[in-house]
Amino acid sequence: MAVQNRPVVGYIKCDGCGERATVHQAQRASKKGLLYTRCDNCGCDQRTGKAVQNRIQQQIEPRPGFEGLKIAVEELVKEPKQTATAGPATEPDTTEPNTKPIPDTVPKGNKTTLKTPVFAGLLAVGITLITLGATIK
Repeated sequence: MAVQNRPVVGYIKCDGCGERATVHQAQRASKKGLLYTRCDNCGCDQRTGKAVQNRIQQQIEPRPGFEGLKIAVEELVKEPKQTATAGPATEPDTTEPNTKPIPDTVPKGNKTTLKTPVFAGLLAVGITLITLGATIK
């Protein structure tokens, strides 16, 4: 529980109850600059996800001096949905597959990495060889 809230940087409509909630900016090193809301009815919302942060930045009514926190609402251009047809498609699918590179490690905060299974395998082989060497003598 917070001992003292950070200064109010703006206002927003609460997701939970629809009332007016205050917006504050976090100062802790791990969350510096992230926005959080506090509603009298629903309490504190400190979610850090990109979608939540973007929503707050788009809907905030900033106080004087904090106008830089508001971002313009971006119009999402959606392609019209294609309905399924009974016959074959007239055009072949020429879209390229999403080929995102796989990171070398697991995101921060998780104690395992992708290198752990290799180390465990090598350790098992080493223990096996030491055990076999000890029984052969």
